[in-house]
Amino acid sequence: MKFARLVLITAAAGLGAGGGSSTAMTHPPPPHKRTNQEDDKSSISSGNNPRRLLRFRGSDYNDDATLEFLKDSIVKKGNQMDNRNLVLAEYHLVESSCNDALAAAPCENWSDVFETGTRLYSAEIKIPCGKCVYLDASPGEVLYGKKLVFENGLNIVGKLILPNDGAIELYTKYIFVQGILSMPPPAEGSSNGLPSPEEGDRLIITLYGTDDLTFKADNATDNSHQDGEGVSHKAIVVAGGRLDIRAMDPTCPSWVKLQSISYNGPDYDVLTVGEDAARCWSTPGSRILLTSDTYDHLDSNTAIVIGREEGQLDQLRVFPLEKKKTAVDETFGYADFAVEVALLDRSLVIQGKEEIEDDLKTFGGHVIVLHTPMIEQHLEGALLTNMGQQGKLGKYPLHFHMSGNVEGSTLAKNVIWESNQRCIVIHGTHNVTIDSNVAFDNEGHCFVLEDGWERHNKFINNLGARTKSPSVLPGSRDEPRNVVGETDDFPATYWITNPTNHYIGNVAAGSSGPGFWFELKKRSPEKEFGTNINKNPRTGKLGTFANNTAHSNNFRAGFTTYHPGYTAPKGTVWTNTKSYKNKGNGLFFHGTQNIRVHGGLLADNNGAARNFGHAWAEYDGVTVIGRSAHVDQLVSQGRMAYQGCSRLGGLSIQPNQGQWKGATIKNCIFEGFDKGCTGGDSAIIWVEKDQVGEFDSAPIIYNNTVGPYDNPITACATEKAKVRYVAVEDRDGSLSNSGSPGFYVQNEEAVTNFLYESDCQEERECLRFCPNTCLRIGKVMISNDITTRGFKMYITDGGIMSDGSNRRAEILRGSFGPERSKVGNPHALMPFVLPAPKLGKYEITFKDRFGNPAWPGYAMIELERSPECGNLGEDFLKESHLELVIPESNERCKDLFYLDDYENEIFGWQDTFAGLEINQENETQSYFVSTNKRKKNGLSNVLILRAIDASCLKANPGRTYTLSGKIRITNADGNQVETDGTDMLSPMIVLHVNPSFTRTWRVATSADGWTEWSKDIQLPNDMSEAWEAFIVIKESSFNEFHVMDWSMELRNDLPPRMQDPIVQITNQETKHYLMVGDEGADFPFSGLDSTLLSPIKLQQDFCPTTGNYAEHELSSPCFLIVFEDFGANGRCMYARANGKWRQGLGLAASNKAADADHIWYLEQVECDSSENGCAIVRNAANGRSLYENNKFFRVGASPKGDQEWLW
Repeated sequence: MKFARLVLITAAAGLGAGGGSSTAMTHPPPPHKRTNQEDDKSSISSGNNPRRLLRFRGSDYNDDATLEFLKDSIVKKGNQMDNRNLVLAEYHLVESSCNDALAAAPCENWSDVFETGTRLYSAEIKIPCGKCVYLDASPGEVLYGKKLVFENGLNIVGKLILPNDGAIELYTKYIFVQGILSMPPPAEGSSNGLPSPEEGDRLIITLYGTDDLTFKADNATDNSHQDGEGVSHKAIVVAGGRLDIRAMDPTCPSWVKLQSISYNGPDYDVLTVGEDAARCWSTPGSRILLTSDTYDHLDSNTAIVIGREEGQLDQLRVFPLEKKKTAVDETFGYADFAVEVALLDRSLVIQGKEEIEDDLKTFGGHVIVLHTPMIEQHLEGALLTNMGQQGKLGKYPLHFHMSGNVEGSTLAKNVIWESNQRCIVIHGTHNVTIDSNVAFDNEGHCFVLEDGWERHNKFINNLGARTKSPSVLPGSRDEPRNVVGETDDFPATYWITNPTNHYIGNVAAGSSGPGFWFELKKRSPEKEFGTNINKNPRTGKLGTFANNTAHSNNFRAGFTTYHPGYTAPKGTVWTNTKSYKNKGNGLFFHGTQNIRVHGGLLADNNGAARNFGHAWAEYDGVTVIGRSAHVDQLVSQGRMAYQGCSRLGGLSIQPNQGQWKGATIKNCIFEGFDKGCTGGDSAIIWVEKDQVGEFDSAPIIYNNTVGPYDNPITACATEKAKVRYVAVEDRDGSLSNSGSPGFYVQNEEAVTNFLYESDCQEERECLRFCPNTCLRIGKVMISNDITTRGFKMYITDGGIMSDGSNRRAEILRGSFGPERSKVGNPHALMPFVLPAPKLGKYEITFKDRFGNPAWPGYAMIELERSPECGNLGEDFLKESHLELVIPESNERCKDLFYLDDYENEIFGWQDTFAGLEINQENETQSYFVSTNKRKKNGLSNVLILRAIDASCLKANPGRTYTLSGKIRITNADGNQVETDGTDMLSPMIVLHVNPSFTRTWRVATSADGWTEWSKDIQLPNDMSEAWEAFIVIKESSFNEFHVMDWSMELRNDLPPRMQDPIVQITNQETKHYLMVGDEGADFPFSGLDSTLLSPIKLQQDFCPTTGNYAEHELSSPCFLIVFEDFGANGRCMYARANGKWRQGLGLAASNKAADADHIWYLEQVECDSSENGCAIVRNAANGRSLYENNKFFRVGASPKGDQEWLW
């Protein structure tokens, strides 16, 4: 569709660089400030650009808002951006200049402009641009009580004013608003009862028809007129126009809390709702909603108003309620448990005609603001029923579509009732206020941010109840079918796809899914927009999130971040969040971090809050109720079944959240956990039953109020999951009610072996409380490959037990990840919980699955944050108390693959996306490992990885290992593939030792049989810092690869190398020494004084396998030229391949070879002038030779590798 695009000359608008004259963008005043004399045709100067430029009007916006809108609309791909033009990605429609005089123009009555005799219009009725028409349907006027039928729709290009007290039905296939559709507000306080279906005047718009419609901009507007946009059927389309409908007395509330209720037998009940609500809702026949006060999301009901209770300004008389409901005066001090009451009727009704055909029954009407930025829209006080078209994306009751910045726009006090698909949807639009709307008995997500890029919208004081799953998902009836990413089968009343919006005072009062769902995913089409390319909703800043409530929701939680989670910035706060009587959890966090729940109420949920992957969770000042007196009352009244010990869970803590990431629980009040329930999660705090067996995070728990009979903490849910080594600190004794600080620990020997029996109380809820005991959690991280399965870690201290032996703990290496470990899980964790040692240090040793002394490739100790330990001071475990003992390197270091046992499926290879399986071609041949997913899934750039024991490399500096094995690759047909060892199809083998070095080779493969490959690897002399090593095999084709008989054996024929020599390098002709300035100098230089900074270490290193050295097949050793003395700071010299003479030479920051051009070798040359011999100092990567300019004492590197400079 080729509607108008905005072209912005950046130089003219001041938004970018460029030459030429500058014309500022001027902003027109808002409509209510305009006069007939104002020439408000502001525009953006186009210079010589032949395209017509458009102007934005109708909103009192500022430069920042304009710029944000422009940025939001630019596509990074597909449109060219030069220094002159910014071209918008989506077309946008604007207010038209032909309506400039409307503010001062007189309005004519409809009955005077259009033929009203038949009241059936067979042709489209158009209100022309520049013309104002008033629909004269108020009491006493011509059209009062009539019905107008539009067989070909109503097109408002000018202005149509609707009466706020009218009685009329507009029966139409569509309404296009390209001008203004308005309704003035009633006077404040004037309403003495909004109209109902039985009494009072209502203006009804009925949308009918099943023919697909196409919107086209009118010729008189400032918008293009080509093509058109399909808008389905039964549509109100605002396109370049403006809604200004205010159909409700501003003093009338949309919903309130029920204050009290009086049941008065078979004739009526009396509800106390407040004076404003009683006045505005008192019309006989008005329908009101009372939400659920139980766990049942369908337990909301409607009631019919009889009138205002005589003599009581704040009460309504209604026909007897279908079910009893809870009011504020019977909530035992927790007013939140009272139901919400809402008026469902309005004086303005927008409805879709119900169809008879089965496939059209869920196709109602829809209202869409289409590609209309910078224009303030206002729709207040409408009832929308039978709206939304189920299965068709973009067809919702109220929908802002790709309209950018519409600051000032408001949807307020509307009712969406029995929608077929969603409720209020904001898509590609920012700065909309959605305030005090009521949504009841609707299907699919309700209050929606559609694509995840919508920002700064405000959802305030809205109420949603009985949100249901649709029969078909949005997009399933589109052609082609498009349901990617739609999750309405688990509908959330508030579906939040971008956190950078505001949610204040909203209520989710019953959904078949969660109440509030942060489902933060990148969704099309907006994820392709230029300003969104590098943004991720999962990490966005949260707007204000305060005073929101979720109750009576059916699935997962009242509030949830699952799935995929929310990596919130630090300081993210949910203020006064209330979640109660949900069949799932009150809160469910997963894949989330940094949410601080401050204040609020969590009550009567299946679990108060589940922190399943919630790093740095914090609960501060929250009231947590296991089972309230209100639930007991509902049970006694027969309104709910006895709950037993279900729905009594408190706050969970994650066993393997990660160190320094544990939850903080402080200043909270706990009650209602004294029901005699045990085990599982029936406690104030419970430890998650995690699939990973270790407990490695330390929660912070203090200053909480716990009832004397409440069950404080349990770890019984972890028993089947085999979570081990639980240790939870009660900093101040407030959790245990003992008044003494201490630790809750599992009765595991690995923990209790280091405590005296008298230190701890008897076990309760799978934990023992140890008062006045100071423990610290830690873990040892080791290699996660399968060869370390069955490893055991032993911790021994110097304390003497009763039998005279040292105290000792045995910790079995847990399983981490799938049976064949993925590269994404690099470490296996071996946790411990220890007090400070009684004597000396703890020694940590390992044994392999055969019981032999072993080393698990590498081992790193990490300690959790220091415990508080009450008044015990600094008497806690420190890193200096722990010593890792590496066994002798003799046998285990001879072959670094020695633990492989393919017959029993134990091997060191791990995979990323490749999938691994063990094969054997016949009984006499060795087993081999094959990738198995590439040809099935079409994945490229997969790899397999093999960790090796870095301690063996560290123990054998200067020695040579031989890495060898067999390899072949096959295509999707199973045929072997021949490669030459140089192209991208050839497998790549990488040896990486962290942080010492990396070496890479390409391997040729055969079309017939295995390729045997071998490489001698001489280790550098300095391996002191090596801690991790691994081998990677990868290649970038779509082939699978297979490996067999791999080993890495230590050669015995080469002795350890000599110590790297310290030398001086002297120019053979000038006798100048190669030197370097003190720290911070950029280049080496030369000089005569040998006492200056000339000591140089030739630090041996690997020779590169490509480049100058490899091409000449030399055998001389390679080394780094490291300046050693006088503040030279151990920097090494390099020669860049593309540098010029002196500019090509420089000093690296350290003595580590970051690149091949750091490495040099000596090309020996005979000479008579030096008794020590002469050589050309040549770069091993690019062949550049070291030279000296003997006039200026400068050194450099010859680009051509000239040979005349001898050293």
